[in-house]
Amino acid sequence: MAATDASSSPSSGAASQTTLTEQQQKRMQTSRQQALSRKRRRQEAAFTTAASSVPAASSNLVPSLSARIALDPSALPGAGPAAGDGARPNGRAGSAKTAKPSWLHDTGAGFMLDEEQEDWEASVANAHRPRVVYEPGPEEYDQDTFCKQCSKPYLGSFLDKNFGVKVCDACRAAGRDTIWGMITKTEAKEEYLLRDEDLDGTKLRFIERKNPQNERWARVKLYLRSEVERVSYERYGGEQGLEDEIDRRITESRKRKQKKKVKEIAKLRRDTFKSVLRQKPVAKAHMHTFNPDDERYVEETDSWVKKCSTCDFEVSFEKM
Repeated sequence: MAATDASSSPSSGAASQTTLTEQQQKRMQTSRQQALSRKRRRQEAAFTTAASSVPAASSNLVPSLSARIALDPSALPGAGPAAGDGARPNGRAGSAKTAKPSWLHDTGAGFMLDEEQEDWEASVANAHRPRVVYEPGPEEYDQDTFCKQCSKPYLGSFLDKNFGVKVCDACRAAGRDTIWGMITKTEAKEEYLLRDEDLDGTKLRFIERKNPQNERWARVKLYLRSEVERVSYERYGGEQGLEDEIDRRITESRKRKQKKKVKEIAKLRRDTFKSVLRQKPVAKAHMHTFNPDDERYVEETDSWVKKCSTCDFEVSFEKM
């Protein structure tokens, strides 16, 4: 009896070791589901990366495939049935077989292929090949692509792009200090007598550059000198009208300065006169008065002496 109990005790111990509690089973089931979810996310990320590299010619095939994968993740290669559908820990299906989606067919090579998107795999393979882009050749020259100064054809220029002036870059470089040069807004006002309404961008084009004095300051507006001259001549009636207006403004400026100077001198005179009036009055000089009856003769000096009637001042003199 004792032997029978001894022989049966190991088998009962082994059975107790293989039996899992309900909490352990739930933990294993949760871990299995989390592992399957991570696997599905990795596979979806791989398909998304491959789909993003497909050329534009076959990009219209990718959205439908991604949508189908999102609806049926179990159709991904290597993805087993979800937990609770008879799945085993090693990922293989149980006795119940998973139904194959209708939009896939077995190629017999160990993988499933989409019937509607059979060329998708080839498109992904061709995505890594270098794409050759053929630039369009130069268009034929017409009358709008000839420089109006040198009459030579050009494909593009700085003035044509920014100001709409049909002048090539070579002519612009040659006339940089003359009509094809750039001037600031302040210079346009001083040299060509333009107003702010002429320089707001409606009549004249301009380009903006960083302020050379300080980058944080307002950007500098640059205008084309020839365009500024054109607008100025239209306002003042030609070059002669502009010169007359400049002379008139210079004359008026001189008159204003002269008038201001006269006012300053008059003010200085008034201030000087007021300062003199504010000074204390100076006493008048004393005039001596001598009475002829008060004259007397001094024998010691052999001279005559007379005395002022208002003060003690005496004067000696000789009578002839």
